[in-house]
Amino acid sequence: MDNTVQNGRTYYYALVAYDYGIQGVGALGLSMTPSESGTTISLDENENVIGIPQNVQIVTPHQDAAGYVPPNMTVTDPLDLQSDATITATVFNSIL
Repeated sequence: MDNTVQNGRTYYYALVAYDYGIQGVGALGLSMTPSESGTTISLDENENVIGIPQNVQIVTPHQDAAGYVPPNMTVTDPLDLQSDATITATVFNSIL
């Protein structure tokens, strides 16, 4: 989680992988150099984003609206069953 963002500033996050390569494999001793799965963000002449790959997310954080109340959920047991189990819920995207 990125805790150092500023409201109104746009951030670009990309998930990439890195392959450390292979040294001298097989009878011929072939090697594979390290490589990274790169990513490219396409911009138009005014530097507006016109395309991003599947591994990129664009985020512009903002403050909560006035009067915002975070989601709340109460779990009840209508049958009054006895248990030491704990049920928790986490809302990851309240927009959906």
